[in-house]
Amino acid sequence: STVLCRPQTPHAGLAMRGASLLLGLAQAAATASRYVRNLSYVGEDFFSFWHMETETDPTHGFVKYVDYTTAVKEGLVNATASRVYMGADRKTVSKTHGRHSIRIVSKAAYNRGLFIITMDHVPTGCGMWPALWMLGMNKDLVVWPTWGEYDLIEGVHRTSRSFTSLHTKSGCDQSSLVPGEDFGSKWGRGSTKKASNCDVNAPGQWRNQGCSQEAPPASMGPEFNANKGGTYAAEWDPEAGFLRAWFWSSGFEPSNVVDKKPDPESWGLPYSKFVFSHDKCPRKHVQNMHIIYDLTFCGDLAGMMFRPMCPQFAAKMSCEEHVGTNLEEMAEAYWSIRTLDVYQRGLEEQTGSAETAKPAAVKGTQKPEEAADGLKKKPSEQVFLKKVSSTPVYLAILRGSVLSISSLACVVATAIALATAAGMVVRWRARTVRRVSTESLSSPAAYDELPSPSPSRLSELLAE
Repeated sequence: STVLCRPQTPHAGLAMRGASLLLGLAQAAATASRYVRNLSYVGEDFFSFWHMETETDPTHGFVKYVDYTTAVKEGLVNATASRVYMGADRKTVSKTHGRHSIRIVSKAAYNRGLFIITMDHVPTGCGMWPALWMLGMNKDLVVWPTWGEYDLIEGVHRTSRSFTSLHTKSGCDQSSLVPGEDFGSKWGRGSTKKASNCDVNAPGQWRNQGCSQEAPPASMGPEFNANKGGTYAAEWDPEAGFLRAWFWSSGFEPSNVVDKKPDPESWGLPYSKFVFSHDKCPRKHVQNMHIIYDLTFCGDLAGMMFRPMCPQFAAKMSCEEHVGTNLEEMAEAYWSIRTLDVYQRGLEEQTGSAETAKPAAVKGTQKPEEAADGLKKKPSEQVFLKKVSSTPVYLAILRGSVLSISSLACVVATAIALATAAGMVVRWRARTVRRVSTESLSSPAAYDELPSPSPSRLSELLAE
């Protein structure tokens, strides 16, 4: 009978080639699992990657969101190679018209990634409600929160701790997570129980609260700014089944974060973690997420919390009157961003300076919205398959001598057997990129009014 796999080199040589191939597969697998930066937003062209919303604030704030032209004219935005400034009007006095401010939405949508944000100043002051968050939406504007909302940074007034929250439809329960074991902080408080159910209508929680976890001290507010800022990292890996976050005050970031070679497994316990599983929280609850920065005033949450958290002002006037007339308090109404980098696994390294590197496709003929994910794509939805580089495999095969087709088959078969035995599976990673036209990016009417009873309970939640 015909022998399918007859080596034409000594067995020792075949074994060496099999080992070399295995090593090449291991190296390729390591490359595929490493996070590589594929977009650095901060730079002079920062605002070309964002849609600036002008719709009425869905949280009913005392605010008027303005377009880019108005924002530039009024000095509300500025982007340089190393800093991005975004803020509210700090000069105008008005008791009747909402304060001019910004709300920007990324043109790129994400379905996974590692997001690292370094800031040296966040908005803080009585009446303010700043947030950095992500919202799942498409061109048809799915009803909130069908595709989820993830609030990485959110707080009101002068709170010194951010809250990180996930808002979903029913069917996303996180109550099995144990503070101190699965994540480093603690659950926020609901109306009668801990806020561990991401359903915006969960019983025992405030309406639209979702599942909420505290960030570390000085992660927001005056303390954050006094410490010269800090760095947040949020890792979203639907295949691994988690969405988790870390925070470091300025100067305490891990060296691999500073060096732009992040390794989340070396960072220790995240302060926040949400998990996805078929039975507890299917990952379909969070998808097609756009990054959003905004700064509103008063409104559903900050307005209700104005009296318990800012009694020195609330005794004299309403939240709206305070925001409209107290320019001294508005002095801190701005964001200052040093880094907003997006990393993906297994992508090629990008070139350029650490501060302003953009995907090569962004420069030249391609429009920013076509290249914001660092990959060329057509207007229609595409699925990009990123597999590990085959170069190490070919080099391992060709090293030493040229093998015949039958020998090549032997080496491949041997390497596959060894790799399987060692538990090494090099998998193709599918990455879905969805395009969303800027014309259709208006905000869903996401929020109903929070319940008016027991504001002191929410005050405890935010002030602890």
